Amino acid sequence: MKECAGNYFVKNGVILPGEEFDNKMVYEGELIYEVIRMVSGVPLFFNDHYKRLIGSILNRKLTYLSTFNNLLRNIKTLSETEKTKEANLKIVFNYN
Repeated sequence: MKECAGNYFVKNGVILPGEEFDNKMVYEGELIYEVIRMVSGVPLFFNDHYKRLIGSILNRKLTYLSTFNNLLRNIKTLSETEKTKEANLKIVFNYN
């Protein structure tokens, strides 16, 4: 099963075509992830999801891979590129 259901995804701040997605990014290595519901291009309860991500990072004594603003900017760019009204967005921090 392919984890990237959309036409695009973001990797390290760069929008890439979905065909380039490698499931290893979400199945291999040490991971922290969060799933956010998107409605009309808006990530619902983003602050709460981000706090949970940070809590998981701190709990496992890992480093931040993205700031709040950077992550939100990437989500907005992906939403504008994808043009999907509603979706579930999986944010994955892979420490592999």
